[in-house]
Amino acid sequence: AARRVPAARDAVTGAPDAARALRARDAFASHWSDAPQEQWVASVGATLIRGRGRLDGERRVVVETADGAIRELEARKAVVLATGSTAFVPPIEGLAEAKPWTSREATSAKSVPESLIIIGGGVVGLEMAQAWKSLGTAEVVVLERRTPEESVVFEPFALRAVIESLEEQGVVFRLGCVVASASRTDAGVSVTMDNGETLRAAELLVAAGRVGVVEGVGLESVGLQPERFVRVNDNLQVEGVDGGWLYAVGDVNGRALLTHQGKYQARQAGDRIVGRDASAWADSCAVPSVVFTDPQLGSVGLTERAARERGMNVRAVELGWPVAAAPLHGEGFQGGVKFVVDEDRRVLVGATFAGPEVGELTHARHHRHRRRGDARPSLARHAVLSHAQRGLAPLPRSLRPVTRAPRRYAPASNISRTAQEKPGRTSCPSSASFSVSDLLRFCAAGVRGELIRGALVRSSDGAFSSVEKSPPDERVTGCAQV
Repeated sequence: AARRVPAARDAVTGAPDAARALRARDAFASHWSDAPQEQWVASVGATLIRGRGRLDGERRVVVETADGAIRELEARKAVVLATGSTAFVPPIEGLAEAKPWTSREATSAKSVPESLIIIGGGVVGLEMAQAWKSLGTAEVVVLERRTPEESVVFEPFALRAVIESLEEQGVVFRLGCVVASASRTDAGVSVTMDNGETLRAAELLVAAGRVGVVEGVGLESVGLQPERFVRVNDNLQVEGVDGGWLYAVGDVNGRALLTHQGKYQARQAGDRIVGRDASAWADSCAVPSVVFTDPQLGSVGLTERAARERGMNVRAVELGWPVAAAPLHGEGFQGGVKFVVDEDRRVLVGATFAGPEVGELTHARHHRHRRRGDARPSLARHAVLSHAQRGLAPLPRSLRPVTRAPRRYAPASNISRTAQEKPGRTSCPSSASFSVSDLLRFCAAGVRGELIRGALVRSSDGAFSSVEKSPPDERVTGCAQV
């Protein structure tokens, strides 16, 4: 990215030190040890038992430890499944036998492969293509069966911006292709397409999605058959299990396969278990996410294609980056903004941002509000980050809350905790700092119709109407007028 900035270009000499980068990665990951988390578990008074656990009937869990010992546990109130997910390896001839990389191997490899084939052009495929190309892999080829126009995950303009950028860096994309078979020999791996063409490389990465870890966890003992994910309701209780004692949080339930969403679900489930009136909705109606490529891709809610497939009457508003300072990020500034509006309800149902560092900095001027935004603390506890933030941008005046703020403020990353600990008080002062993720969370709230001081009113019967001023006895919905 620095090479795009004329004033900094000459200061960038040589290529990245791959070995040093991989050592730094290992250090950041605590050399793949979870000892720090073990200390955290102890600090909250919980007991950690290491071993392979499985359900064994109502509120019962059996654990086999590393030394072969068996421990039987019985919960008084609830059991929580938090087994995570693993990479999905499609049933392609020879693919599993070829021992391909998954996201785990791709992010923990000890050396840089000379060449790499990636099956799948989603988040993992795009991020790993750029990462390994930047670290010195000579040939990187991405195989994706969908074209940008066919994607339901990304807006076409944003996906094209990322693809074009990676192609300029030397990554090769083969779009609209279908893999028929794969194999591995001492010389490396080979992948054959359905048209008979064969590609060869030193390594093969499968980035074709995730499946919940549901095998071997004892679902059969409570009357369930393993599926791709464990189905839960909005209380995060497993469907089909009487008594509501079994919960599933995180990737295993398939609602939102993101770290911060898993933490959010854990908080909601914990509240529910101890008797509080809590449920999860922010992980299903509009989840913010960021793809860490160059340019970055941030999104929340539905794409235009997905919205139309749901039968919505939508209008798409697509913009570039009409910001005078945008070129400061460098020459060849790529990307843009797209909003998807439900015309019948007059609410925002999707937003996509593409550009350098959009995961950190928001140009919220593209939202035009009739009045200041006001996020209620009861909603703030449902605000979930899409990633760990290193920098914050000023919250635009049009989104600043109108309620009186407390004297001491929490950073945006702690908004959920602050709202939970101090009900009835906003943690967003007029000088609060928000990043693009916070804007995406405002959009998410607008999708559900839960912002005050918006441009629409929802009455008790669910009807919507436009207003210039919010009636005091009605809930106002919609976070933007586009």
